[in-house]
Amino acid sequence: MAAKSIFIVTKPVQLINAENICNQEKIGNKILLLVDNFNDSYTIKDKIEAYGFWDYVFIFGTKEKALYESFLFGEVDLYVDGDVGLSFYKTFILSKMLCAYKRNIRNLFVYEEGIGTYCKNKYNKGLKKNILSNIGVGVFFGGFYKTKKIYVYNKELYAYQHKSDKLIVKINEPMFEYVIKNITRFVEYFGDQELLKKEKTAIVYLSNYTLSLEYIFNIYGKYKNCDFFIKLHPHIKEAINPEFSCTVIDNKVPFEVAVFKLLLIYDDIVVLHHGSSAGYYIKNVQVSFVKIK
Repeated sequence: MAAKSIFIVTKPVQLINAENICNQEKIGNKILLLVDNFNDSYTIKDKIEAYGFWDYVFIFGTKEKALYESFLFGEVDLYVDGDVGLSFYKTFILSKMLCAYKRNIRNLFVYEEGIGTYCKNKYNKGLKKNILSNIGVGVFFGGFYKTKKIYVYNKELYAYQHKSDKLIVKINEPMFEYVIKNITRFVEYFGDQELLKKEKTAIVYLSNYTLSLEYIFNIYGKYKNCDFFIKLHPHIKEAINPEFSCTVIDNKVPFEVAVFKLLLIYDDIVVLHHGSSAGYYIKNVQVSFVKIK
């Protein structure tokens, strides 16, 4: 019998990557462990469960809790969105010790979480990096000593950035192409919001982790004869009600899914962002990305 495969997912866009990998590797016996740190996560969990792509779907309050619980499923291949830092190191080691009485994690794999997978981090150089690396702490995505391989869309960029000795596996189908091919499933997960077109061009502001309506209003004032949209980061759980003419795209919907409907009704879409992975994933002549401060 094939080992179970567990994916830990901490934000909606990672679900797309996880399912893309499942299809590529023809993974059976799939278990999804969601983490409740994005908007409306329990509703999404129920919809994913009802659709039936995954054999089992669970949700936990923290990534650390999900990681510990993954050791209780018996012999599994575990896929995580990141293995960087002391917190992951300590949680993994402690969980393994507590569950030493039973067979558990067979293989540990990392999969692309977004553009951050390719970025160098605070442990990039110096004595601290050397000390942590020598004891097995991941100082870059895929760098944890127990990680066997990492799945990424841009294999060459990852190899250049991190000089890793781990097996690097290319995710063959580009993410946005995978979304388009499976848009019915992702709309089922995240919902289908009605969008009313008034102008030919859409301006979409993608927030980061913090939010200031005054800041957004200042941006809004720079654009005329455009339909203005606000897409909050999925980790922002509260709703907003701006006192100016705009449409707020549901927080929980990955922009890679939301843009599909915008492409159907607008000639041009300008996306204002603070470094979002969407600009890396979405390649379409109708969509342009402008990084702002």
